[in-house]
Amino acid sequence: SIDLLPSDISVFGWNDIIWLPAIAYLAIVPGIIGHTGINGVLRWFPPIFISVSVLFEPLLGSVIGWVLGTTDIPGFYTWIGGPFLLMGIVLVTLGQTELDSEKIIAIDSEE
Repeated sequence: SIDLLPSDISVFGWNDIIWLPAIAYLAIVPGIIGHTGINGVLRWFPPIFISVSVLFEPLLGSVIGWVLGTTDIPGFYTWIGGPFLLMGIVLVTLGQTELDSEKIIAIDSEE
């Protein structure tokens, strides 16, 4: 049986002051810098490419964690699904490039 005193239980298990640096780090680095970076690259890449590329983040994170030794080797389905995800990103990117070139041709023909 698990013995927990009422003082050990809280709605927020991380509300102790010792967690403040970790929470501040997670708010600043991934939150502000990461999401601002994603918004910043919209100058150079179409939104569809950015939104599809964000889907690659869990796969990339699990491989980086494995390489750094902080997590186990990614599972079977990760290795199977990863190439499909990559192919999907490439197809969306190529499709967007084709649409952009068709728009340029259409604009040139109107002039």
